[in-house]
Amino acid sequence: MHTFPWKALSALATGLVLGLGLFFLGSDYAGDTPTACRSCHTMEEAFTTWKSGPHHQQGCEACHLPQERLPRFLTKGVTGLRHATVFALGREGVHHRLADRSGMEANCRRCHPASPRLHPQSSRPCLECHGDTAHGAASLARR
Repeated sequence: MHTFPWKALSALATGLVLGLGLFFLGSDYAGDTPTACRSCHTMEEAFTTWKSGPHHQQGCEACHLPQERLPRFLTKGVTGLRHATVFALGREGVHHRLADRSGMEANCRRCHPASPRLHPQSSRPCLECHGDTAHGAASLARR
């Protein structure tokens, strides 16, 4: 009687996970440049408006991802899987959801700490009035 080759299957699965992990780490998506976001053709409009906008000196991740290492890595991984799923299901025309707005709000305030003093009467989030600042296109910023 033959036993199931668990060791071989385990080694194959481990190799697959490690190989995909190394591929991911070597890809543009793992980097900290806007090239990673632009690698998806549905992000061309976002890239173009960002490039000509006032925040073009900042990478996409400065606004759209947490700044702490582990949350940043996890958010990027989950977002990447979601984007890959959208692409695999043929729904590329659907605009990708922006990073969580509270995280983006925290990033606004990290770079612009004086802003609450400039608007002392307002409890509204930065993005409510300034949502088109980074990309220069109100329609894009509100998706």
